[in-house]
Amino acid sequence: MPVYNFNTVAVQALFDGDGKIVALNVDQVEVATPNYDGDGMPHFSGYPGKGGYNYDENHDAVMDGTIEPTDESFLEEVASWQTKRQRGDGYQLGSGTWTDEMNAFEAFFAGKTIDEVEAWFAASCSDSNGRPLKITDKSSDEDKAKFDALTPDEQTALADLTASATMSLWDAHGDILTALTKSCENARATA
Repeated sequence: MPVYNFNTVAVQALFDGDGKIVALNVDQVEVATPNYDGDGMPHFSGYPGKGGYNYDENHDAVMDGTIEPTDESFLEEVASWQTKRQRGDGYQLGSGTWTDEMNAFEAFFAGKTIDEVEAWFAASCSDSNGRPLKITDKSSDEDKAKFDALTPDEQTALADLTASATMSLWDAHGDILTALTKSCENARATA
């Protein structure tokens, strides 16, 4: 049975009169089918009466049966969903927890306008995966060329950021960049 997931990104942002980010809080809910082999991932087994999904109870990549959702199990499952911040230390990434990395991005974006954030993203993140450029021997030629086009100061700022934040801001696991842009658009519309 196929694995699917969905993501919802929530942004709370405060902008000053010049459109610069004063305060920022980003969180996200990611939910997958119970046959997704990821410990701690919130699951959605389907709607009651609509068939069930295979599940992997102990996350060993071996399916342990099929879940047939009931009204009660459906409500329990949805009530148990946690955001990535709520998952805390259980949501580890390359440079720390999801929360640690997002906090680093929030601090990095403070004082910038959305246009500046988008320009930084276009210049400093990979076009293939939305991650900040961190050049290694395995980096693509396109990423290396993009990194080489940055000024030495931009390269240093990027190296400082990627010491604590390397996750994607735009990929199949969530479009954080667009959510931030929409937050600014909504703030402008209500100003």
